[in-house]
Formats: sequence, structure tokens, C-alpha cells
Amino acid sequence: MLFLANSGGGGSGGGSGGGSSSSSSGGGGGLLSSFFAPKPDPVDLAKEWKRKLAKEGRAIDREINNIKRQEDRAMKECKALAKAGRVPAAKILAKEIVRTRKIIERMYMTKAQLNSVSNTLQTSVCKWMNGYHARAVAAVASSVLTNNMPDSCYLQR
Repeated sequence: MLFLANSGGGGSGGGSGGGSSSSSSGGGGGLLSSFFAPKPDPVDLAKEWKRKLAKEGRAIDREINNIKRQEDRAMKECKALAKAGRVPAAKILAKEIVRTRKIIERMYMTKAQLNSVSNTLQTSVCKWMNGYHARAVAAVASSVLTNNMPDSCYLQR
């Protein structure tokens, strides 16, 4: 019953017309439209994901640069405080510098993990493509063999 209530809100009342009218009206087609929607191409999905991973990697680089600038400012200020004889304040800033260095180290680790995921994704796409092409070639070869037709029929110019 719940399924009918969700799919009935699409507009034309069921059948194949309901899916097309709900997609044209912009409403969420629900469970039914997700079953009949065309499956996205894995290669295109991988490209999109790699693009997003690269974007996140660049964002991490920007954050690292900002933190390094803050660390340099804190270092200069720490040296100035130490020269002025304000040792407790200099110690606090020194601890902050150590914290920022640990943060930068963690961010580099995160970026390395992003790159690893990106490389793994590319590897799986390549493996999928190789398997896909191998299956296609095998299908063509088996059809040629089962039809017992000479190869000259397929190689006419």
C-alpha cells in the first residue's frame, strides 16, 4: 500500500506515463523511477568521482598553505615574545606551533589517502574495461565460430 501511495503522487496515475510525467514535473519519482532509470556508465561515474577527489585534494592543499602561513606568523611572534622576555607567552605559542605541525602532518596523510582512493578507482575502472572488452571480443569470436562462416565474410572491403 505504501508503494502505491508514493507512486500515485506522480500525476497521471500509473503505467509508463506516470514515470515520464513525474520526471518532467521535477517531482521525486520515488522507488519506481529508480528501478527504470538508466544505469549510469561506470566510466563516467569514475571520472566524476576522480574529479571530486582531485577537488578535495586541492582544497586540502589550500588549507595546508593557510595553516603554514599561520605557523610562520606564530613563529615570528614567538621569537619576538622570547626576545622581550615573556617566556610563558612564548611557551604557549610554541605549543600552538607544535599543534599546527601535527595538523599539517594529518592533512598530508588525508591527502595521501585521497590519492590512494583515486588510484584504486582508476585501477578498478581499467580492470572493468579490460574485462568488458575481453567479454565483447569473446562474444564476437564465439558467434563467428558458431555460424561457421569464413572470416572473409567479415573482412570485405
